[in-house]
Amino acid sequence: MAKTTLERLLFLQQDLCFFCKAPLPKAEASIEHLLATAHGGSNHDANRVACCKKLNQWLGSMPLKEKIEFILRQDGGFR
Repeated sequence: MAKTTLERLLFLQQDLCFFCKAPLPKAEASIEHLLATAHGGSNHDANRVACCKKLNQWLGSMPLKEKIEFILRQDGGFR
């Protein structure tokens, strides 16, 4: 059974990055807030996903609209 938030999110996402869908080992994973806490986002699981640490760095505390635009521009080319 998942013990931490990250383990729970990885389990729910079948150990895949939420954004790029690449296999995501726990050591390479981080928690990303869909709506950044800096913009009023909560710490509830509905607002959190597991993603690659690199993507988390790129997305930072971008507003949600900018995150969506960034993801859509990638057209499957994260790696």
